[in-house]
Amino acid sequence: MAEFRQGYLDDYTQITSGNVGIGTSISNEKLEIIGGTTSQKLSVSGIATLTSASGFVDKHLQYTEDILGVNQGDSGTLSGEIIVGSGQTMTVGTGATVGQGVVNALKVYHMFNPPSGGTNQRPAGKPGALFYNSDYKTIEFFDGNFWKQVDSTTQRGRGIVGGGNPAPNYTDTIQYFEISSLGDSISFGDLTNGARFALGGGSDGIRGIFYAGQDGPSTPRNFIDEIAMASEGNSVDFGDASSAGRCMGGCGSSTRGIFGGINAGNTADTIQYATRGSTLGSFVTFSFSGGNKNAMFSSPVKFINRSGQGQISIGGELSSQDIIETGIIASGGNTTQFGGLSRTTEQQKRGTCNNTRGLFCGGYKAYSPYPQINNIDFINIQTEGNAQDFGDLTEARNQLSCMTNATRATLAGGGFPGFNTIDYVTIASKGNGQDFGDLLEGVSAAFGISDANGGLGGY
Repeated sequence: MAEFRQGYLDDYTQITSGNVGIGTSISNEKLEIIGGTTSQKLSVSGIATLTSASGFVDKHLQYTEDILGVNQGDSGTLSGEIIVGSGQTMTVGTGATVGQGVVNALKVYHMFNPPSGGTNQRPAGKPGALFYNSDYKTIEFFDGNFWKQVDSTTQRGRGIVGGGNPAPNYTDTIQYFEISSLGDSISFGDLTNGARFALGGGSDGIRGIFYAGQDGPSTPRNFIDEIAMASEGNSVDFGDASSAGRCMGGCGSSTRGIFGGINAGNTADTIQYATRGSTLGSFVTFSFSGGNKNAMFSSPVKFINRSGQGQISIGGELSSQDIIETGIIASGGNTTQFGGLSRTTEQQKRGTCNNTRGLFCGGYKAYSPYPQINNIDFINIQTEGNAQDFGDLTEARNQLSCMTNATRATLAGGGFPGFNTIDYVTIASKGNGQDFGDLLEGVSAAFGISDANGGLGGY
């Protein structure tokens, strides 16, 4: 005979072999318990209503309530097959933990909501935990050490090099290669607005922009060329920048491109931005401290720049050319100091990054006879501070074209009169550059963009 225990001292005895209500002898009544029930192994047939679960749930369990909540502080293990029906919502509260037993399938017919919030609200994660980051607008997972973004894009990891200076001429050539594989570049098309060098650029993953530049000594232009990243062909005219510029840099997120350099008045304290989908007239300027902008790169939230040509360091103090600056892509405004380079008095470095680490590559020494250099510095984007030594290029050179996918950086061209060398490094591990292949045309002061840059997220 079955027994049902409600409290410490209350026993209820089933007096017939049929289904009965508690305390009755009516054989055709169903068992109904209002309030809480606890079982080491719960097996329910017929009609049951469960509004919440804590502890351990075994085997097959299907929730039919409109809302199933795992409350704050609750913990449990789900195993077997878990089904959240159409029109239902499963919510895991802050501070709650739901461990994984042996789950054969998770079927969500309508909606599944992981914990969410800003970057500073990430929970104390366990390996495999999910989190929706409202700052980056991406799903993240915890790998046991770091929160990493789930890359849901269709990025190909294509590197594209536009323009440049194969001295004594200038080129309108656009060339490309696939970053994930080794090999030489091939022709993409031509710049519609003509041959030029010292230009900038950026990409939102779908389209790429080559911005301003010069087609003669100290002759800045306001041209903007646009390309479709996934297909080859000549660029089309995007519009005009609000001012002409040279010695340019640029970077981009999925929503905004940022470009800076020396304008026609020979000043270098402003940058411009354009919003995805915008056209002529949408470029806006905001303040940016001095120096060239040709070592810019970005995460999805912030952009980083190494200030360009300034005063040589005196007495161990950082000059403007040695300072690394940062700003927020979405808000504009003045930049703040991020840190400094590991070495002083270096000019015409170029930069690139994935979502977590940025690189500053090559350049030349700002004193006679102005020797080119082969060093690579790195920074951790999330942690402000001075750059550290990463390794060396295969050849010393300045004004490279730098491109990345989530794991690899490619460092192409540069030097004088324009090398065709392409190096690559693995971003997560320090080390020297290795041979990737050759450019179709050796160029210096070209600009490199990719459809999988650090501003687009991924891991």
